[in-house]
Amino acid sequence: KGFFFQRSSPCLDKRATLSLSPKDQAFLEAMSYDPSTSLQADIAKRMGVTSGYASEYKRRLIEQGVIEERARGVLAFAIPGMRDYVLRMKQERSDCS
Repeated sequence: KGFFFQRSSPCLDKRATLSLSPKDQAFLEAMSYDPSTSLQADIAKRMGVTSGYASEYKRRLIEQGVIEERARGVLAFAIPGMRDYVLRMKQERSDCS
């Protein structure tokens, strides 16, 4: 199903786990192509969906604190190291296929 990302909170000595659906994961993978910020239109194009469809996953990921909207349609990973994690998971899957 989805994948799990664990991170240490700088404010708490606990670990937070995010459970991301396959579509959430696809959205993050589409973002990972960009070295810093991503345009929502580019993410939708990479996912092969409309921008409106991608908006639902954008909203979910913002609510979970995984990504942030820096300006209208301009998105960035909100969790330090998340882009690298997504790239590693993508690489591991391709190594196994």
